[in-house]
Amino acid sequence: MHWLLACDRTAIDSLGGMTVTLLETARQFIAAGDRVTWLTGSLNDSIPTEGLIDGIEVVSHPAPDIGFRDLVGLRTFFRSTLDRLISGNDFDAAVIHQPIAGAAIGRQLKRAGIPACYFFHSPWAREYRIQAGFGDPVRRLGYHLRRRIERKAVTSFEKVIVFSRTMTDLLDIDHPGAPKPVRVTPGIDLERYHPPPDRLASRNRLQWPGSDTLLLTLRRLVPRMGVDLLIEAFGAISREHPEVTLLIGGSGPLREDLESLAYQLGIADRVRFLGYLPDEDLVEAYGAADLFITPTRELEGLGLVTLEAMACGTGVVATPVGGNVELLTPFDPDLLAPETSAEGLAGTLHAVLSRGPGYLQELGGRAREHVASRYGWERTATDIRALFN
Repeated sequence: MHWLLACDRTAIDSLGGMTVTLLETARQFIAAGDRVTWLTGSLNDSIPTEGLIDGIEVVSHPAPDIGFRDLVGLRTFFRSTLDRLISGNDFDAAVIHQPIAGAAIGRQLKRAGIPACYFFHSPWAREYRIQAGFGDPVRRLGYHLRRRIERKAVTSFEKVIVFSRTMTDLLDIDHPGAPKPVRVTPGIDLERYHPPPDRLASRNRLQWPGSDTLLLTLRRLVPRMGVDLLIEAFGAISREHPEVTLLIGGSGPLREDLESLAYQLGIADRVRFLGYLPDEDLVEAYGAADLFITPTRELEGLGLVTLEAMACGTGVVATPVGGNVELLTPFDPDLLAPETSAEGLAGTLHAVLSRGPGYLQELGGRAREHVASRYGWERTATDIRALFN
């Protein structure tokens, strides 16, 4: 088969969950002997204008995300490039991953007779409203423009796929009348994400405290990710658990506010802000921690970081939001906080930590076994392939 994949914007040196999904399924298709062409807007020079990435034929367009002009340029790029590619290739199937690309070429693919589906990873317009607010005309216009583009994307395809029940529900709420989506198996690279052979050695390389019990979260530091809830919860249990250190990986506009919060709570000496963690350190970081926390306030579509941490042999505690519930309930519902609040998260953390380091080690082993038995990119690719057979 010859696959066409497309997404709005990406960078190989700063992978998000959508790009990971696109790349990993592409690699599965290539391993099965298929050919893959990838159209994308490029956020930096980590994506070639035309070239190969792991056998994937890439065609990209600079997309610095600077506003309406950039959006129009991307739309023109997708449409004109698809016309050019169609004239010289026979595509058997297309998977389109984001709304600008979906709105630009969904109907074009249908007219060309190319079977296609749209991958609804997250509600783009809703995320913008949560992050930017809705208080002035510019932000309201930005929201309505995104909603209109997103609606055109999801209604331009006869097939829509999602990773979670949460995304199914949000699609129905935000875009009634869109095709009923098909759920596909979430993926994880089980060969890459695995428990460390020596946790202490990993801590030494990362320059983390060797003897402490380490809590880790990796989040973009924006309100919906809930890092403030985690800091408040840690402050509430810190006296009862003096052996515990909280590590916060990620960057974002709230960093100074979060550092100030830790200082106000008197726990600044036990909270370390790691900043952006490069991709090559992720596996070691997951495996070096004793417990991973996913403290989301709202809009957790799946929680890829949760799967990655569990695959590395680290248990996870999370707030009961979206994909957190779907991932942890079949494994151990006691790891979900009873509510999305600092108090609820503190109670669950205290209950887990009070069971001691032996329990944390056993929990990590069970987490690895659970993920290995249920998830894998080959399953994701198989589910997508089945849509076109």
